Amino acid sequence: MAAAVSVEQILKSDPAYVPALMALAAIDEQKRNVGTATETYEKILGHYPDFSPAQKRLAILYASNPATARKRGCRHQGAPSIPR
Repeated sequence: MAAAVSVEQILKSDPAYVPALMALAAIDEQKRNVGTATETYEKILGHYPDFSPAQKRLAILYASNPATARKRGCRHQGAPSIPR
């Protein structure tokens, strides 16, 4: 995949370049490498905790794969219950 090679080259020169990290995580999601994509989003959020695109993608991955969320120590699983 040509895009992956380009992204890897960019990250060699600047490992914290957020657009390339986001692209790398998206490529990993497409390849179904959920663990690697999760790690990349967490890396981004380690540097920029309020970066909402990474927050959103990571939340989607956690929601679609609860086992990954539990391994990462997420406390909230699923939607909150609504009182009647």
